Amino acid sequence: MKHLALVTASCWWMLAAVSSTAAQSPNLVLIFTDDQGYQDIGCFGSPKIKTPHLDRMAAEGRRFTNFYSAAPVCSASRAALLTGSYCDRVGVTGVFFPNRRRQGLNPKEETVAEILRTAGYATACVGKWHLGDEPEFLPTRQGFDSYYGIPYSNDMRIRRNGKSGPPLMRNEEIIEHPAVQSTLTRRYTAEAVKFIESNRQRPFFLYLPHTMPHVPLFATDEFRGKSARGLYGDVIEEIDWSVGQILETLKKLGLDKRTLVVFTSDNGPWLTKKQNGGSALPLRDGKFTTYEGGMRVPCIMRWPSTVPAGTACEEVAATIDVLPTFAALAGARRKAEHKIDGRSIVPLLKGVSGAKSPHNAYFYRMGAVRSGQWKLMLGGRSTVKAQPAGPFPALYDLASDIAETTNVAAEHPEIVARLTRLIEDHRADIRQNKRPVGQAPAPEKPAASGPRVLLLGDSISMGYTRPVRDLLAGEAQVFRASAVNKRNQRRPENCAGTDKGIQQIDRWLRADGGKWDVIHFNFGLHDLKRVHPETGKNSNDPNHPHQTPPSEYRKQLTEIVRKLKKTGAKLIFATTTPYPDGVKPRRDVADAARYNAVARDIMKERDIPINDLHGFALPRLAKIQKPKNVHFSRAGSKALAKQVVRHIRAALKNARRGQ
Repeated sequence: MKHLALVTASCWWMLAAVSSTAAQSPNLVLIFTDDQGYQDIGCFGSPKIKTPHLDRMAAEGRRFTNFYSAAPVCSASRAALLTGSYCDRVGVTGVFFPNRRRQGLNPKEETVAEILRTAGYATACVGKWHLGDEPEFLPTRQGFDSYYGIPYSNDMRIRRNGKSGPPLMRNEEIIEHPAVQSTLTRRYTAEAVKFIESNRQRPFFLYLPHTMPHVPLFATDEFRGKSARGLYGDVIEEIDWSVGQILETLKKLGLDKRTLVVFTSDNGPWLTKKQNGGSALPLRDGKFTTYEGGMRVPCIMRWPSTVPAGTACEEVAATIDVLPTFAALAGARRKAEHKIDGRSIVPLLKGVSGAKSPHNAYFYRMGAVRSGQWKLMLGGRSTVKAQPAGPFPALYDLASDIAETTNVAAEHPEIVARLTRLIEDHRADIRQNKRPVGQAPAPEKPAASGPRVLLLGDSISMGYTRPVRDLLAGEAQVFRASAVNKRNQRRPENCAGTDKGIQQIDRWLRADGGKWDVIHFNFGLHDLKRVHPETGKNSNDPNHPHQTPPSEYRKQLTEIVRKLKKTGAKLIFATTTPYPDGVKPRRDVADAARYNAVARDIMKERDIPINDLHGFALPRLAKIQKPKNVHFSRAGSKALAKQVVRHIRAALKNARRGQ
């Protein structure tokens, strides 16, 4: 969905409009804690935890007292927050673990960060990610310009260099292992402040998902042992200090009145951790459950001169509303056409008189719903032995029974019936409109021995991959970029253009053991095709822009080559093959030579051999290429394969000679 368009003189007014909108757009700061209970802030009733900065934030802003996460566990809650969709809709229903299943938030989902970037926002994620730790799932692949933090929960661990623990990452690299957690909150804060200071002249979106108070708990010496609520209180009070640093930075830079700051939690407290867990009182239960204590979370929003100070909103709102609300405030539009569940709560945020919740029904996963004052549970679990779950169905009047102590289903059968239909309709909608979880490719089992050759390229290279394998059988192990489909089957992957290459090159190079003797690669055929300037979809209009303009093609191919060179493998670049006039989508015949010239310059500067498939195929097109098509016949693919193998054998021979 990220296509670059050629800018003509007639488009400058559009750029000016975007720049003007960006200049007027508010900065957006979202602080998201982990396992913090509804009561664990002074202004929400904590009797022992002192949170002066959050209390001031509430006094200068608005408390939301009926604010919900979308799930009672980490990954599912975060997926909903960033996509504006119920977690069941996006296929993230539980918790991701490192070294298991290779799953994460599907990169095809459109995150709030991706939407805001289209409106000119700088974006950063600082803290816990927990939406997949494979490269294709990391924040830098999901709309964030930068990332600093632990990629999953702090009780999860990997083994590395004989040590075990969670890693600290910057962008896509591990910079510390195991992470020193006692200083995490302080270091997250420093990174957040640095990001704000560096982007003071443009609108920015800072997503600050703190690692704690998820267990194990850590605090710096300055806060450890200071709270009346023990170590858990120490952690919350240090997070409160962090909030104060953010607010002070905004004020110092004169950004106060142009910045919306939202503070909330991913789910309720982990009650079975006792003193190391929080409190959701007066709500029932906590994390892992769909009782109020599991999903109703504290929320404060502050924006001087826009959010009415010292007020409270009792209307139902939720983390799924963050995406549409931020998009509305930024003047940004979603590109994706798939359904989301969140709604803009700008009227509630601004305290508009008479503003109501945009949710006639809010669903607690797939088994409970709230509509107005009524909440119906068709099933569920409890983590509190003294208050077991059920019996079901359970109907609660939250207006008079916020603690869910009295099941009134028998007294209101008509309400039970109405809410049951809502749940059934919701389940049917999710089944019909559910999207898959992201799945990273499973490692391919390599051949027993021999030099390792990697093929990277478009569908033309997919056509000659098998004959290359056949020709090199017994001489070398031949791999190509691949991906896992919906049936969890590994299939050859079309590397497409340099846009995709920039995003996926690290994954391709790391797959299958990641040690290569020869890499044969090509990019260009997709870059030079015409695309619609607004939708980015394939186009047959010769006046429409290239998918990747030549200048950007040079930049992106250069970066891909830089990463390929770092592998130490022998590199071979294959030129873009020719094609007849009139192919669809539109490809100008002359552009193949034009883009190849750019690629030749890059390869010449870096002493990379060129396999001139364009020159080889051009005089033979009528015999080896399909009519009115960019693709080749089976015989044509075999002919190309022979050229590829000739260059690979030469590279292997040079490698043996040490050249």
